[in-house]
Order: sequence, then structure tokens, then C-alpha cells
Amino acid sequence: MKIKVAFFFMLFSIFSHANEDLNGGGYYLLVSENKVDNVPEGFCRVKGKLYIDGIPTQLGSVYNFDASLIAPVDSLGNYSILIPTRNALLYFYAPNAHEIVVENHVFKSGYELIIDFYSTRRQYDHPAEKPVIYLYSTKPTNVNLSIDFKGDLTFMYPRYDNGWQVNVSKTGIQNKVDQKIYPYLFWEGVSSELGFVTTPNGMEGYFIQTDSTISFLENTLTQLGLNQTEITDFITFWGPQIEKHRYATIQFLVDEAYTNEIAEINVNPVPDSMRRIYLLFEGSEIELKQNFLTSPDLKPFVRDGFTLVEWGGTALN
Repeated sequence: MKIKVAFFFMLFSIFSHANEDLNGGGYYLLVSENKVDNVPEGFCRVKGKLYIDGIPTQLGSVYNFDASLIAPVDSLGNYSILIPTRNALLYFYAPNAHEIVVENHVFKSGYELIIDFYSTRRQYDHPAEKPVIYLYSTKPTNVNLSIDFKGDLTFMYPRYDNGWQVNVSKTGIQNKVDQKIYPYLFWEGVSSELGFVTTPNGMEGYFIQTDSTISFLENTLTQLGLNQTEITDFITFWGPQIEKHRYATIQFLVDEAYTNEIAEINVNPVPDSMRRIYLLFEGSEIELKQNFLTSPDLKPFVRDGFTLVEWGGTALN
């Protein structure tokens, strides 16, 4: 989600007890608006329920106009937020779902509003960018390798004819078709299935201020077992894209998650050790305190014998 200042001035309005459609991406419903005794002067309480595709969800957040306040959400999707009456905007965000904005509403002092948010999952075509495959072997090894991507392959290098046939040795990866030596194998594709991997209760990932991008990637990729060449290749490609934004939500799909969500890899002979890392990130221009995020448990990687390392990624809309 890339949020710019213009995002906050989109022309939406809200009517009491009426649904407001947002181009098929979702709507909010003002259920009630009443004066109550337990809301302090100068504040308004907003509460309600969050839904994605009609199902109550804990995987979402409700923010005030500058994201300085965030509503806690329980396991049933219920939220509650106390906002200053000077606020004129409220919005809902969840990974892989359409944002919903309540704008230009007068939040009255001492009032309680019940507003339910009904969002739907986003479906966009996203590119799988620069997945590269490194192969290492201390002795010459003939390798057949193919990719089963959950989308459409758009470019491969060197030439890909239902797979690659290469010889891996200390000198590098020799492609049998042209006998040239390559530092890695390259592929790209496009899929509408790419998105953050979530559960009903949350999501493993990170939210960073992007002035820390380089140190964050260096530390995380080192923990994941990449060597300095692989880390440099990764950062020089993804670092500039992440730093286009002020903040970023980041998730790494590692090994089995990469296989399940992005692409299966078929290798003969089977590597003695293998590490596959796929980056998903979404940029934003304001600080989104995401209370559904939990830090993943990064598993170490030990290289031994014939080794395959792969990384790729996608910048989500």
C-alpha cells in the first residue's frame, strides 16, 4: 500500500445507516451514532467490527487521520478507538485487502459511533522480480533444473527450454547449450496470486523505517545464511526499491513457504543443502503501527556439499 497525501483527500462521504461502495473494494457501514456518558470531552469513541470477504478478521487495523492512533482488534474482529474530535478521517488497512476510508465525517465530542468495515481481498497481477539461482559444488556436477511457477514465466536467462542443463563446478555454472559460464540462473514471471502470507490471527513480518533498509537487510540475510556476494546482489536490487518509500512492511518466504506460495523447483540431483528466500514488501508514506505483525523465527542455514541458493521478490501494490 503506497499512501500519499492525496490519499487522504479522496472524495468519499458517509450516510447514517447506509453502505458506501468503494469501487467494488469494500465499504463501511455507520450502524449508530449516540451521545454517551463515558467518553471524555473533546473525544469521540468509534467501535465496530472488521470483515474481509464477509468473514470477521483480527488481521487488520483502524487508524485515525495521521496513523498516530491504532485500534486494538480482538479475535472476533471487534475494534475500538478513541479519537480527538478534530480528526475528520478514519481508515481501515489489512494486508492483501482494499483500504477503506471514512472521510469528512464530523466526530462529535462525547459521542460513540459504531462503524463496521467490509473489505475484500485485492487481486492484482504482480511481477516476480529477479529470482536468481546460485549453484555451488566443489566437484563437477551435471544438474538438470526446472521451475514450476504459480503464474506465467516471462523471461529466463540463459535460454530455458523446459529447464536448464548445466555443469556446476568451482569455476561456476556452465550452461550445456552454449558452454558459457554464468554466475547464476535468472527467471521472472507474473502472477495474480502473489501477496502476504497471513493467518486469521496475524502475519509474520516486519515494519521498518526505510532509512534502516541496508542494515535491516544485511542483518536478516546474514541470519538466513546468504554469503556476501548473494547479500550484495540482493541489496543492490531491492534496496533502492524499498527506499523509494518512507516506511515498508516486509515479509520473507523461506524454503517451504517459497515452494508453497511462489514456485516449486525441480533439481536433479537433489542438493545436499538448499536455501530459498522470497521478499514481499509494501511501501507506505506514513507510519502504520501494525499490531497484527509478529517477528519470524529465522532458521539457520548450513552449506554442505552441492548447494542451491535462490532469492527473488515482489513489490506489492
